[in-house]
Amino acid sequence: MTTREEYELRLKIIEQWIEIKPNEELMEALKTAQREIKELGLVEYQREI
Repeated sequence: MTTREEYELRLKIIEQWIEIKPNEELMEALKTAQREIKELGLVEYQREI
């Protein structure tokens, strides 16, 4: 499993938790995971160049 796949899986799990029981801590975890995936995408893009 690549790092990106790991973050995407983590993101899906957090989204499912939020559907079941939304709270501030989960929303913050979701934002963090989304930011990390975005940053990872930028790093992968820079490697290609």
